[in-house]
Amino acid sequence: MRLGIADLTDIVDDPGASSEIRDLVVDELRHRSSPGARRLLARLGGGVQRVGDETPATGRRGKVAANEKRVPVTRAPTIESAPHVVDRDAVLAALRETYSQGSEILARWGMTTAIPPALFDVVVAWWEESLTEDVDRFGRSKSRLSGDVARIRSLGSLRGNGGIGDV
Repeated sequence: MRLGIADLTDIVDDPGASSEIRDLVVDELRHRSSPGARRLLARLGGGVQRVGDETPATGRRGKVAANEKRVPVTRAPTIESAPHVVDRDAVLAALRETYSQGSEILARWGMTTAIPPALFDVVVAWWEESLTEDVDRFGRSKSRLSGDVARIRSLGSLRGNGGIGDV
């Protein structure tokens, strides 16, 4: 009920959406009266439409116009496919492998571990000019910057990839 027509359309257009999900969307659309809801309902086979038109053949009060021919809409073909399965533990393990204290510190300043040493120095100089001693909403300040730069240089975790650890 809280989803808009665009969201419902995205759901039914997903090739992995099951027929049960589509049926739930059709049931929800039957309770809605907006033109978008009526079009989507007709497209999904839950309504009646005019010949050659995608909109339901109803007038302002829900009555079929006298000169309109009612044509039942058949269900759109569906493709049953295996749902996309994500191994959550494998994803989290991969994320843990890419995490380093240095990368977290660099991200605070808009950098990655692949930043060349000369560019690192340019970015640090820009931050030094831009910051004050007052902490901003992201926890950045001049003193935080100097501490982070010292920490990055001491970690050495960036060594060997052409980044600042090779300095």
